[in-house]
Amino acid sequence: MAAPSRIPARVTNLDGELAQSLIVAAGLVASQAESVQAAAPTGLAILTRPPAGTALPPGTSVTVVISRGAPTIPIPDLLGMASADARTRLETEGLQLGTVTRRRTADASPGTVVGQRPAAGTLAAPGTVVDIVVARSPQ
Repeated sequence: MAAPSRIPARVTNLDGELAQSLIVAAGLVASQAESVQAAAPTGLAILTRPPAGTALPPGTSVTVVISRGAPTIPIPDLLGMASADARTRLETEGLQLGTVTRRRTADASPGTVVGQRPAAGTLAAPGTVVDIVVARSPQ
């Protein structure tokens, strides 16, 4: 009986093709790679199925999961929203409220968003901070 092969422990954070080569070198079969959206840069191996370090009979198939990169979220249009509603909307979308600046203006109702950065429609990673400008009374 052949000695069990171990999935190499150091395949994560390597190029996906290199990770598959290391699995083959360990006497296992690298099955077709699976890709998922993840915070890791595109093309890097993020895990194996079964997990790294698992002892398996030689020739067993191992799946390498490769990152497609971080998911992107379009920044919502916050203009005209009350500042509390803007915060809630950002949190619902997986984004964060950053700096809130108040600016005097007669062109908008006090407490409503009159500016934002990044701009609406910009694609951003989860957790991106969005700064807003909120209208103050003109007096």
